[in-house]
Amino acid sequence: MSLRSYAFAPAIAIAVFVAAFAAGLLSPAGLGAGFLRALPAVLCAGLLAFGLALLFARPRWPGEGNPRSVALALVTIAALALLFGGVLASLWRLGVSGDTTFAGLLPTSDGSNYFAGALGFLHTGELSPWTTRRPLSPLLLAALLGSGGGSLRLSLAALALLGGASVAALIVFIGRRLGAWAGAIAAAVLVPFYLPSIGTAMSEHLGLALGLSGFLLMWRAAEENGAAAMFAAGAGLMALGLMARAGAMFVLPALLVYAGWRYRGTARFSLRAAALALAAMAAAFSANVFAAEVFGSRGGQVMSNFSYTLYGLVSGGHDWKHVYRDFPALAAMSESAQAKEVYRLALAHLAQQPLDALRGILLRYNDFVFNARWFRLDGIGGLRYVLAALALAGMVHVLRHRRAASQGFVLAGAVGTLLSVPFVADGGVRVHAATFAFSVSLVIFGLHELAGRFRPVVPRETAGGGAVTGTAAVIAIAAVGALSAAPFLVAPSRSPSSPTCPAGAEADILATVADGFVTVADGAARSAIEAARGRNVELPQGFSGLALPVRIGIGVSLVTPKKDAVFLAIAADGPLPPVFAACTVAQGAFRRVSGPLRID
Repeated sequence: MSLRSYAFAPAIAIAVFVAAFAAGLLSPAGLGAGFLRALPAVLCAGLLAFGLALLFARPRWPGEGNPRSVALALVTIAALALLFGGVLASLWRLGVSGDTTFAGLLPTSDGSNYFAGALGFLHTGELSPWTTRRPLSPLLLAALLGSGGGSLRLSLAALALLGGASVAALIVFIGRRLGAWAGAIAAAVLVPFYLPSIGTAMSEHLGLALGLSGFLLMWRAAEENGAAAMFAAGAGLMALGLMARAGAMFVLPALLVYAGWRYRGTARFSLRAAALALAAMAAAFSANVFAAEVFGSRGGQVMSNFSYTLYGLVSGGHDWKHVYRDFPALAAMSESAQAKEVYRLALAHLAQQPLDALRGILLRYNDFVFNARWFRLDGIGGLRYVLAALALAGMVHVLRHRRAASQGFVLAGAVGTLLSVPFVADGGVRVHAATFAFSVSLVIFGLHELAGRFRPVVPRETAGGGAVTGTAAVIAIAAVGALSAAPFLVAPSRSPSSPTCPAGAEADILATVADGFVTVADGAARSAIEAARGRNVELPQGFSGLALPVRIGIGVSLVTPKKDAVFLAIAADGPLPPVFAACTVAQGAFRRVSGPLRID
């Protein structure tokens, strides 16, 4: 498949995405809340069965240059665009809440922090202390907000397109390399993994896009002698993805070792190949630190949240919040001061009670493997045990065939993933976004291994794929280029006149976006929002007590040093200025707003 064959792929994907999105918005019920909840399990089970059927039928992806090859790739891309666009529109149409969204649109939890950091950056030129931890994702969101006229919905749609494009690239690439059956299995795992991220402001979009792009480049390079530079470029992209969405960091040293071994030639180890990969990874780390130092807040610290995870691990395998339960006074400290103190506490506990750390490591491996947290994807239920079993079989396969190009590469990434488990298991499966392609590959190889026990199955790799890896490089360049544009979109706001507020109200300076609001007109609308929510999702406190009709939205307080995200409840109709001063009254998680004043 030539690059020219792919010329229409982006246009087709965007057109289908927009069409599906429009159809979902125009439909009275979108795809249906029940259907959305069942969709991950239906897709996972259906595609697994389809892939297994194709495996025994031994179909091959059409050969290089075959028009059917182009058609199959474009159909795959269009189908994914149709799915993702329809899901996004339905979430907004139905007001379905998730772990990091409220009413289908408004970011919550970490998503609200990323949004507040991005919006605050556009108005002040400085990231919040929280987003200084991982500055790349908020900078990308700031670039999308700034270039999209301050539209939250357009920015979220662009993030979905970015992540969806990388998902499609991996599925098409795997299908071309290993066969159509493998492409179906990749979709069975990767699509349910990405679906919960659609419509959110989380860092998984950028981490997944950069990680998958790097994975594709490295796989392609691993199959060619003398491609150490291409492998290093892919390793650098994956490292950058891990800076955006922190996760299985031990994958990086595992890839360094693999690079030296793969390109060793007649020597035992290639220091040149390992040095190239190390330089690319160092560049990714440096870019992240540079962004934090130049655009971050003095109260923040890069990757400071790892200290909480480390303390939970060494204290016996607890969650990251455990340090706050042991030392409540930490909450009064700044981000950077907290991180330093928590690291000190973690090392002190490790020195005093080292067996707690061993117990924590064993508990996290037990949870990851035997409780199948490895593939605890939202909505797939017991299917996660099937995926975990296939992945373990895949480990056997890649160990047996470790000298083969693709299997040796996947083995290196899988070893790095497993070594990282004690340090990332607390964050759930989403922390593996940048390196999840290795887990997907293990499932594929595991199914191949088990199927071969019942009927001989000959692995058939097809040549080519340059257009797909070229597309992956374009995706990565677009993502990096977009977040690099963020500083040029900063438009500092002048300080407004502070209003005189009555007793019980506070004066605040708020920034928001025009389409970052949801109107709750009556009790029926409120009941619909309360009903359309995912499992284990708590509605923001105070929502049920808001006087109707009301517009609820999200903004950022420019007064507080932390640039906190604020849930707003506004009774007045009409447009709001991007930045305004107002009196606010706390009501649970919301702040009721009155008297917005435009800043000229």
